Amino acid sequence: AFQQTLIVSVGGALVLLAALLGFLYVLLLRTDQGIRAQQEDLQASEEQYRSTLNELPVGVVVHASDTSIVLSNPEATNILGLTFEQMAGKTVVYPAWTFVYEDSTIMKVKDYPVSKVFSTKKPLRDYLLGVRGPDRDHITWVLVNAMPTFANDGEVEQVVVNVMDITERKRAEEALKEAEQRWIALTNNTDDIIQVLDTD
Repeated sequence: AFQQTLIVSVGGALVLLAALLGFLYVLLLRTDQGIRAQQEDLQASEEQYRSTLNELPVGVVVHASDTSIVLSNPEATNILGLTFEQMAGKTVVYPAWTFVYEDSTIMKVKDYPVSKVFSTKKPLRDYLLGVRGPDRDHITWVLVNAMPTFANDGEVEQVVVNVMDITERKRAEEALKEAEQRWIALTNNTDDIIQVLDTD
């Protein structure tokens, strides 16, 4: 009787163990499927994000806390005159490019957009500067906006910079300014009477 009871108890325990193992297997299978689905969703989201980033008509550059470049899109590489491979990991003091003020003098590192955001911990809006890239004899004029992202400790973790090429607009403004200066010089250095009339 004791042996029979023991066999029934062991058999019951084995059935219970088998049921538990089956339940754990189904749970692990569902968890694995859930993780795979999440990974697929994340990958699709990343691909969509990267596709959108690559199609933007403005340059986007992301700098890590040491100012090294961790991400850039094609428009940014076009503006700076370097490939992403050449830019990746480079800091703002990388000698392949030079930033200049509006008067075309060399910009101090403390006034670089990324430097300003790290020092102030505030966004930078509509900051005009020129960029001299490698193998270029001209300045590319850009309008820069930069936004900090913060770590849990409140320190700036990354700076996202977007750059818009306004070289043609800048050239047009300079041409207009030169024309105005020529007109002023002409009118100030003549003894003739000059009148400007509208169509009426």
